[in-house]
Amino acid sequence: MTDIYSILTYLLLGLSIFSLWVTSSRYVWVGFLSGAAIFGLVAGHLNWIALIETTVFGLLIYISYKKTIPKVIRITTVILSSMMALGFYYHYLPGFNNWNLLSQFRFSTDSVPYSLYLNFDKTLIGLFILAFGFALTDFGKQWRQTLSTAFPIIGMGLITILLFAFITNYIRFDPKLPEITLIWALKNLFFVCVAEESIFRGAIQKNLTEKFELYKNGKYGALIVASLLFGLSHFWGGATYVLLASVAGLFYGYVYMITNRIESSILFHFTLNFIHFTLFSYPALQQ
Repeated sequence: MTDIYSILTYLLLGLSIFSLWVTSSRYVWVGFLSGAAIFGLVAGHLNWIALIETTVFGLLIYISYKKTIPKVIRITTVILSSMMALGFYYHYLPGFNNWNLLSQFRFSTDSVPYSLYLNFDKTLIGLFILAFGFALTDFGKQWRQTLSTAFPIIGMGLITILLFAFITNYIRFDPKLPEITLIWALKNLFFVCVAEESIFRGAIQKNLTEKFELYKNGKYGALIVASLLFGLSHFWGGATYVLLASVAGLFYGYVYMITNRIESSILFHFTLNFIHFTLFSYPALQQ
């Protein structure tokens, strides 16, 4: 029964993010998230401390985006929510027992071992930022316009990043379609790409762009800073990974800057990750 509750926990968590795009009401996600929290408690993936942290974090993000609230209060909530987001991102805060589906598995003999976790805490960051801070792209004409602008940048970026990964001996050609591909793809899209793009493009780059707009080419400064922070956030993978992530961050940030749509950077991020997973050494070659 625990596995059933675990499945329901993360299914509802994923639906809470998906619903942001497909429902007319912006608050349907609250119902899905509440269900995920209930089943998470039953399955042991959350405890009451995690629920309190989730509620506090959600309130801080909500207040930080309310322009009618005094500036000093919003600045304070931004600082506090940033500290909590850091804790969620690196799994420092107590109360969460993220679901481990795969441990130290090698997709090929010369690849480093890989563990697959479904992270409830990290996913919350993207969910709250998108729910309270963004007007998301409507299906239809807006999507077509976004995609037509984004595709050339995505194509150029994919070639550049993968070529750079080859040159640095980070990957080799290694086509595969493991049994966990579907689970990996859903997890990567909703629990990784949405979270990371919401943080580094939707929060950091967007806010820095607003702060730097008085300066000539300030938006490019915001792009560079956000990209470097994105690269540094991958420090656990070593210097080469940080460098590759920084280059990728530049492309993610650029497509976001050009389209002004968070969906474009999420799509770019996921496309690169999926190609990497299915066609090349994953997560990297053993050095």
